[in-house]
Order: sequence, then C-alpha cells, then structure tokens
Amino acid sequence: MNGAAVNGTANGTANGTTNGVSQSFSRPASLDPIPWATPHSPEFHEKLRIYSKDQHEAPSAIACPQTASDVSLIVEHCLQQNLSFTVRNGGHDISGRCFKDGVLCIDLRALTRVDIAADRKTARIGGGALGGNVAADLSAHGLFTPSPAIDSVGYVGWATMGGWGAFEDHFGFGVDQIVAATVVDSKGEIVEADRDMLRGIRGACGNFGVIVDITAKLYELEKIYAGAIIFDVSAAGVPDTFVKVASGIERLHDQGLLPSAAGAEPFIAAVPGVGPSVLVTFAWSSPDFTQGKQVLDRVLSLAPVAKNTVAEMTVPQMTATTTSRVPASQSGRSVAATVTSWSPAVLDVIRELAQEMPVDKGATMMVHSLNRESPSVQNSQNLAKESSFNPELRQPHHVIEILGTTPDESNRETVLRWAEKAYHALRKCDDAIVPCHPCLLDVEDRKPENVFGANLESVQKLKKSFDPDGVFKYAVPSIF
Repeated sequence: MNGAAVNGTANGTANGTTNGVSQSFSRPASLDPIPWATPHSPEFHEKLRIYSKDQHEAPSAIACPQTASDVSLIVEHCLQQNLSFTVRNGGHDISGRCFKDGVLCIDLRALTRVDIAADRKTARIGGGALGGNVAADLSAHGLFTPSPAIDSVGYVGWATMGGWGAFEDHFGFGVDQIVAATVVDSKGEIVEADRDMLRGIRGACGNFGVIVDITAKLYELEKIYAGAIIFDVSAAGVPDTFVKVASGIERLHDQGLLPSAAGAEPFIAAVPGVGPSVLVTFAWSSPDFTQGKQVLDRVLSLAPVAKNTVAEMTVPQMTATTTSRVPASQSGRSVAATVTSWSPAVLDVIRELAQEMPVDKGATMMVHSLNRESPSVQNSQNLAKESSFNPELRQPHHVIEILGTTPDESNRETVLRWAEKAYHALRKCDDAIVPCHPCLLDVEDRKPENVFGANLESVQKLKKSFDPDGVFKYAVPSIF
C-alpha cells in the first residue's frame, strides 16, 4: 500500500480534503478511459468492501487502473495537483489500511496477469493479483511459488512484507523469491527497480513506488500431500492437547524427523458441529509421497486423532479449503507474539489462553514456525544483504498469531478482550522477542524499529533517496 486523493462526483469533478486543506479539481480527459468510482457511483460501496468490518475510512474516490500506464497517468496527475493517495493490492487486512478519509485509493486489483518465463524459472506477477489467482495460474502449468494461505490476500503485499506460510521451511519466505520488480516511481515514471530499490522492496513493500508487478522464482510442483488433522480433545481437553501437539512438532524437527518438505502448523479454532478443536494444517511439498506419508504418521502419533483429511491435492485445492474456513469479513483485532522456543512459561500462557478462548467462528490461535532447515535461515546472511526484511526474523522462531476477530459484531468486545490479554501475556514471557512479520504486528508494535530491526537506518536512506518528497507517505509498513 502506498500513497493520492480525490473526492469526486459522477461528472469527474472532485472535491476533497487532505491534511485539512480543501482541494477541488476536474479530472483531465487523459484519465477518462480509466474506471473511476466516486461516492456518487453505484459501484462505490462495493469497491469499499474489504476484510475488515471495522474500516470506516471514506476515500474521496477509487481509481481502478487496468495497466501500468494507467497507474503512471494517475500518479502524474496527483503530483501535478499535489494530492496524496493510498494503494490497494488485496484488502485482506483487519486494520483496513488501504483507505484514508478524503484520500484517493488506487485499486490495483485489475493488474492480475501471471506471465511465466519461457524457461519456467520465474513468473511476472501483477501488483493486484490475489494469492488464489497466483496459485491457480501456476498450478495449471505444474508450477509453484510460495503464496498466501488465504486466496483473497494480495500476493504482492504478502510477499514484499515477508511472506510466511506452510512452505517456508522448504522454499523460504515469499520475500526471498523476489528477483525483480516494476514500479511507478515518485516522478510518475514506470521503471524497473534497480538493485538498491529492490533491496528496499524486499521487506518495505510500496515505500519506493507503486509496485505494478514483481518477478518471483518458480518451482516444479504438480501435487502436494496436504490437508487438516483434527485431534480428539475429549480426554485431555483443548489446552493440553494443543500444547502437546505444538511442542511435539518442535521435538520432531529437533530430532530430524520432520523434514523441510513437511509443513505442520497447529492451531485452535471452532469446527462446525464439533466446537473448539485442535488442528494441524499439514502440507508435504516433495514428490516422494511415500516419505510424506511416513512423516504424516509421526504427526498423527502426537495425540489421539478425531479426523484426518490429508490427501493428494493441488496447492489451489489446499488454499481453497483453508479459505473456506475463514469468514469473508470480520470485526476485531489481530495480534501476534514471536517466541524463540516453547519454554514452560510460554506453554503455560498458551494453556490459559486456550482455556479462555471465545467460541466464535473467527477467534483463532495458530502457530507459524520457521525452522533451521529453511533456505531463509540457511542462507540468511546473503539474503539479509539484499533485503530490508528484519534480519532477526531469519532465525528459528515461532509466531503465535491470535485472531481476536468475529463475523458477528455483537461478539466483538468479547474476542477483543481475549486478544488483548493474549498479547500482553505472551509479550511478558522471557522467550518473547518484539519483531514479528509486519502484516501481523499489532498497532502498538508498528514502530519502524520493530519492523526493520537492524535494517532500519539503511531503509530510511533508501526512502529519502527514492521518495524524497514523501509521495508514498501512506505506504505500509511505515519507515519513519
């Protein structure tokens, strides 16, 4: 998400307020071919729809460029009129940061092309492509690149801010797949990112320009062995079962019994017809399914199993299943804590939080782990030199994501209180560290030093170099 502003009427005249200053202008004829929604347009409120139900910011207008040239024209016009803007990639953000009151939003969701190189080693992916689109387009050709677990998440925002998921131990973070990018820069020109800008983009997203496409590494992968495991909690209960499974997965990794090709993410969620349950999302991404089944058996042995849905499937089939479990829009708050190990203190807090977790379709507690086998760890020193991503997150860790969210707004305060308690209890543990993936950082933790760590100074220099006038001042994550 980046940084321009227009309040409009159906005839193209716009009146807006930015930083308290009233602005009025008419859209030039050069922008007429670009789809454009104002508060008076019948489609405006539909285009405002995002993941967050709590988002009440009202952009002055929404521009919907169809090409990179359209984006360039819009940015040039904003520069001429001294207007600010935001950028929408996907909109799956509980904080709703793609909109600002009285500020134009450039909605990139028409830029969805996925162009595979002739050698099948890379693909150029449009700045508005959603994770589900990317996975499906690549899978049709027997190819893969790490992408979001939820189909409605914008791929470029996810990848440029870290890009974690079930496949990070095998292929590395999404941010480490980026080999090139095309942006509309602070002069409104379409440029290929040079080495310095690309280093900034890998971790700082659209702070240096509107990203109209990125080029990512590809891997041959036709099928995976994946699905959800639901554990039987009738005897031990949810808290103890979750602790047993989560610590057991870590033990399997430490013993070398869970290879990097095996993603195993434990979580607690309300299963329809069952209630609060302990689950593991399992994903085996090696063609040796015989070994994958042996590894699965080790995970199944961690606790009594109520249901096992793991089967051969494609990546799009896996993400579609995951997406079906997540409400399309929610109210509430998402928080996260990063810990270096499953210490007794951390596990005690998790037990308590699991016991108190509200029964709600949106409320969830899940774990994302980075293990030492990941290429993002094994090659961390070299990768860190070419990235602004916080280097501390290239060491093995567990991210405990707490979704204090709900599709039922009457339950909002209940899930929020639980998330608030979870956040502060986990952060007090000795094993907790402040850094977390930028898109998971709570409002209280979105300080630039927490986002970028040791890379902050170099990122700030890049910002001053590529965006000296603050054209992309609304970019996420914030650098100053």
